This record gives sequence, C-alpha cells and structure tokens, in this order.
Amino acid sequence: MSPTTRQPRKKKSIIHHRVVFADEGEKHGWTGGGNIILDDVSGRTVWLVQKASRIFSEILPPRSQLTVLIYCRVRLTGSYLKVTHAGGSYTSPNIMSHSEMSTYWVRNATTNGEGKFWIDFETSNGQALRIHQVEVMGPATHKDTDKPPVMKLLKDAAP
Repeated sequence: MSPTTRQPRKKKSIIHHRVVFADEGEKHGWTGGGNIILDDVSGRTVWLVQKASRIFSEILPPRSQLTVLIYCRVRLTGSYLKVTHAGGSYTSPNIMSHSEMSTYWVRNATTNGEGKFWIDFETSNGQALRIHQVEVMGPATHKDTDKPPVMKLLKDAAP
C-alpha cells in the first residue's frame, strides 16, 4: 500500500440568513434605527425603518448570486422598493403594497469581486418600510463563475 496524502477540503461559505422582526431591540445584525411595532393592517410585528442595512461577514466566491426575499409593506401608496447591494442595485417594477404585506424578490443580487455581500433596503420616496421578514441565501448556484451560466450557454451555442 502506498501512503496517501490527505488534501484538506476547501470550506465553502454560505449565507443562510432568515429573520422575523418580532422583539423590540432585536434586529439580528441589521442597522437603521427604527422600532419594532405591531402593524395595524397585517396584525404582524414589523420593523418600522427608513433604511435597513446589513453587512454579512461570510465570504463567498466572487460575483456569487444570492436569493434575497423581503416581506414588507408601506403605509401610503406611491413607493417603489429600492435595493442597493454589493453587486449593484434593483428597483421593484411595481408600486409597493400599502394594503397588505407582500413578498419582494430582489433580482440579480450578487457579491462583489471580493466575495463580500452587503444590502440596503429603502423606498424610492423616503417613506418608511414596515418589514416583517427578510431572507438571504447564497450562493444560489452550485458553481460560481465570473460570468453567469446563461452567458456560457449562449457562447457554446454560437457557430
């Protein structure tokens, strides 16, 4: 028998962060001030905040795609959800609901070139958000590359 050399396994970092804002003062690493209140429309506890922010400590592969969901509403109609994150920004295509809690999926959320991820939530017109829950998971693909998989497929299909 020949001796074998054990190669250390590379530790893969992941983000699996799910938070429900329920207890006053407990923001689970999120910053932005505000208060935990009982929402008069949904009957749920919510974080009433102008701008919610979080910097994640996990380092993922550069330009990893993440899945980000936020369950929230606003008090008055006319606002769009505005999200800025390590890989860019996103504005919801539809006006936010003021009559019920809604889930918003942040499209194209990615880490930066160093694999770091941070995110900010706010409205397009400065109205306060009523956030009940946020979920951030990633990486969203099993193989992270500098180019999205779609680009590779299109490149391979070219004559």
